Amino acid sequence: MKKLVGRAADVHEKFSFCGEKAKKWIRECELLLPEVEKLRIWEQLGFSCIYEYAAKVAGMSRRKVVDVLWVLKKVEDKPELIKVAEKKGVNAIRPAATIATVEDQGFWAEKAENMSHHTFRTFVKETRKESRDVPNAEYKSVTMQLCLDLAEKLEKLAANSDYNDLIEEYLQLREEKLEREKPETKRSKSKYVPIAIQKYSHKTTNGTCCVPGCTHKSVVLHHSDRFALKKEHNPDKIHPLCKEHHQLVHLGLIENEGKDPKYWCVRRKREKYDIKNMIDDMVVAKMIGGG
Repeated sequence: MKKLVGRAADVHEKFSFCGEKAKKWIRECELLLPEVEKLRIWEQLGFSCIYEYAAKVAGMSRRKVVDVLWVLKKVEDKPELIKVAEKKGVNAIRPAATIATVEDQGFWAEKAENMSHHTFRTFVKETRKESRDVPNAEYKSVTMQLCLDLAEKLEKLAANSDYNDLIEEYLQLREEKLEREKPETKRSKSKYVPIAIQKYSHKTTNGTCCVPGCTHKSVVLHHSDRFALKKEHNPDKIHPLCKEHHQLVHLGLIENEGKDPKYWCVRRKREKYDIKNMIDDMVVAKMIGGG
């Protein structure tokens, strides 16, 4: 880089100083977004939504807000990755959002902190690819009927890639699009789920039960936080379920119900002391009685 002198040097030094401060403060704003969403601060101040609030208060775009909330939700149980986000920004840990686990978060945090963003993104991609190349890796054959034009396009794209990579990329883009379209949480005295949230919830699973491995049609929208307790319709806490899994949930036989459905699993008996038990007992009685 060429050396500046005189007024140019002074302006550059001031600009660089302000730039560093700006990056630091925007990182702070990003990390505060989940708390802003939780406390619904924008609502208390008269803004129409969190996106308007973030745009006018911090100059953040809607896309940025959606992306930051998505990443931080994925790593909310991974404090080591959050520490990296505090130092380098949320975008630094984004590549690991869907691959890191509670157990290996330290490994991914170290890589995110010490690699450039592009290198880290490539490393994550190659790690995923390598895991699929392991002889004992789990695979499942899927038969699809595609129109000729679509099949040719897919074959062309896969020529220098892998079908798993293409589908994974599509699913991630779809998930991000759904996140951008997600309706706001609605407080209500009625347990009736608003139409916009109904449509969004069913769209997330394309009309099937949200439980991993279940392909049955969803017949009910379940409030994992129980509507009777919170009196709100939160699209993040409303899940489409088939009849059987809906019963299992209200029998208290689903572990990790408070987390994303991909973490749900069956347990042998319900927790003894859970405020949701009384509500669930009434729901089950209604199911058995046909009400």
